[in-house]
Amino acid sequence: MDPQGFCTDRLFREHCSFINGVFVKDMSLLGRNEKDIIIIDNSPTSYMLQTECALPILSWYNDPKDTLLKQYIPMLIDLSRLNDVREAIPHFCRNNLVEFEMAK
Repeated sequence: MDPQGFCTDRLFREHCSFINGVFVKDMSLLGRNEKDIIIIDNSPTSYMLQTECALPILSWYNDPKDTLLKQYIPMLIDLSRLNDVREAIPHFCRNNLVEFEMAK
């Protein structure tokens, strides 16, 4: 998925904190500045502690024709140019959906 190694970390269930009965990816535990962190996840509970860093995505179920993640590429490129992704993401991510037209 990332043959050139642009994505430096991937977090899975074993990296989560168990909070109030749900698994949560707590970005503050990474020891990185949250202005530079983007989480893409299909579960809103996974990113509930840092919603301003989160890009929601629909679940993927082993469908080789699924290209939804590719649609995120232009937006991710634009976000990479920002000083703080948290200032932009809340403007086009609402109700656990990405409003792609607003993201442009």
